[in-house]
Amino acid sequence: MDAGDAHHITQPSQEGRAGGVGSSAVHIGKLLGAVVIGVTRGQEKAELLRTLGADLVVDPTDGGLINTVKAFLKSRKLRGVDVLYDPVGGKLFKDSMKLLSWGAKILVIGFTSGEIPSIPANILLVKNLTVHGLYWGSYKTFNPKVMQDSMQGLLEMLTNGSLRVHISHTFSLTEANKAFAMVSQREVRGKVIILPGGTSESPKSRL
Repeated sequence: MDAGDAHHITQPSQEGRAGGVGSSAVHIGKLLGAVVIGVTRGQEKAELLRTLGADLVVDPTDGGLINTVKAFLKSRKLRGVDVLYDPVGGKLFKDSMKLLSWGAKILVIGFTSGEIPSIPANILLVKNLTVHGLYWGSYKTFNPKVMQDSMQGLLEMLTNGSLRVHISHTFSLTEANKAFAMVSQREVRGKVIILPGGTSESPKSRL
């Protein structure tokens, strides 16, 4: 997807705490030339998204998501959000719908909030919105070339250094249980790596 000068709002999971999916979305969005608005909870997670290039980071617990984003868009002379990347669902999705521009695209990634939202068809009609359900695994069956091309593009970004993976923690193979516990307890900011024969490390940014 060529974002051009589009503006994009991503919702790194409120439960996953700016994990690998959300942080990657911010970074890739910036590489594609988008103005990126990130939504996450807590100062540490917000700082990670800023490090990855987010132009604005909003904490939804402050209760001012809509007004804050509208003020930001106005300051940039932008008409609204062109791409909504949503792995969360629930109330954040409903609030973000109010920020979409005419002709915007909605990328449905998942529902970590536990609530699957409904999208009123009349809003889709009036604002000419497009909804894309993105279940990565199904591409292998129905359209493998898209998956292959996407992976090739990502690998090229990794190879030339433009895309970097934020590593939250590393563990040795014998500490795999600790790694899974950290993921299940939502203490990860980025990715967790298990290294055979390696040693555990405290969280630090290794972009």
